[in-house]
Amino acid sequence: MEIAEVQDEESLKRYLEGLPDGYRLRTARRVAFRAAARVLPLASDYFASNPSVDGVELTPTPIFGAIAVASVSVLWPAPKILYNKIAFATSRAANTSHSRANPSATASANAAAAAAFANPRAVSFASFATDTFDAFECARHDLSQKVVNDRYPFIGLWDGFDQPENIKSAWVRSKLLFDNDRNADWSFWVAWYERVLVGGNFLANDVHKILSALEEGDWKKGPAHVNPMFDGVLAKYREQDSTPLAEASPFDFTFDGYYRVMRLVGISDNMRHLRDPVVVQAFLDDAEQVRDLFQDFADDAASLSGGGNFAGLLRRKAENILKELQRTKDYTHLRAEFLVLQASELELFAKDAKARTDLGDTLADRLDVRIEQLKGLCRLHFGPSYVTLAPLSELTLDQVDQDEVVRIFDDAIARLHDLPTGGLVALDAEGFAILDEMRRELRENRAAIAEATTEEFRKILEGRLAQGAGALGLSLTKFYQRSVAAGGDLVRGADAVIRTNRRLSGLDDILDQVLNLPGGGAP
Repeated sequence: MEIAEVQDEESLKRYLEGLPDGYRLRTARRVAFRAAARVLPLASDYFASNPSVDGVELTPTPIFGAIAVASVSVLWPAPKILYNKIAFATSRAANTSHSRANPSATASANAAAAAAFANPRAVSFASFATDTFDAFECARHDLSQKVVNDRYPFIGLWDGFDQPENIKSAWVRSKLLFDNDRNADWSFWVAWYERVLVGGNFLANDVHKILSALEEGDWKKGPAHVNPMFDGVLAKYREQDSTPLAEASPFDFTFDGYYRVMRLVGISDNMRHLRDPVVVQAFLDDAEQVRDLFQDFADDAASLSGGGNFAGLLRRKAENILKELQRTKDYTHLRAEFLVLQASELELFAKDAKARTDLGDTLADRLDVRIEQLKGLCRLHFGPSYVTLAPLSELTLDQVDQDEVVRIFDDAIARLHDLPTGGLVALDAEGFAILDEMRRELRENRAAIAEATTEEFRKILEGRLAQGAGALGLSLTKFYQRSVAAGGDLVRGADAVIRTNRRLSGLDDILDQVLNLPGGGAP
């Protein structure tokens, strides 16, 4: 029988039955897996947005699990019990949706269940799920790929076809829903499916080991129980996919409801403890003397008669640190990276010969002591923030116009003032104040570069301009990610925001991200 004769479920079965022993099952698994995976977003979108029907809890987790079983079974024979226990849970998720469920979601869930059993009916269910593509045409394409080695599963699901817009949009909506789920972390399944979509290596061996250890009872306990079991694989994904620069943003944004107060917090997992009231209080206790000494310096610098431009600049930067320490006391959490950036700016300008002349030797020496004390405080309480910021320090202005950098951010921040619109949540007054402060520092650095008296100092300032631009660009991207998620709607450019490029290699990549944020690029 020829592949071209495969037009429906019955002809697909006949074709598979005619294949040689040893190849038949593997081919069936491959075709079933890919058929179900193509329509998975339709099910994940529905079940994530409808947590229960008639009092029965629904979840996409067993659907992801069934398709994951199908994916690894293409490479390794899996015990029949493994198919049964996940397929059972998947079928239950589909069947309990009753007639009120979206038909495409039910068909997609049934496709996942069939795929777990390596059943050709998965292709039929995929056809039922949507009329925007021919599932059997895709199946014929899959059958024509007579690759029997372990590389076969790593072929993009839509290679040779256009992914239907309704499926593409369903996946974007799914990710928004997952991002807003306060009960479970869906990061692994999102990362796993992103790899399946493009034909990436989803580390089937690692996934297989975890799936094999899960029992039927585990799946019944829901996503909060099952999803964390894959954290080890997720860590490997992130290590492979992400560059240090992509994770270097010193700021993250969260919202409370549709208009949550924007806060700047440490972005890395090892900084979460800085929201612990006990840890914050310990920091404040140790910071008390440093705060008093910086206040003395700010008062002394303000009293200088004709102290010069640098004396005023250093006083303002010291006051920024004082404000941040006071803010920590009022808000009971630490913005570690923000404080480190302010301190690094102060340290930079304190080293300039003109600054030391403006201050005078005595006051300059006192400032040096205060900076060293602040360094010790930061190292003691949030040393990891230095590691987080390190990639930003590697940024350069190579092939980047400095005036253009400032203009790009002027335009991007101006667009924020048009929010809320198009499903995006607005930025609050505190958020604007922080971003405006970052932009002001960009302008100050740009002006200082033009007036630098030595090439060495000019290079230092250029590095700071690049670092500040990188931090501001990544902060804006983070804000849009949270804004899209909080808004809950699919807006123009949202897919690009959610799928933020994690392979950033330089400032030009960050600027490209800013130009492509929702709301249009620079005029």
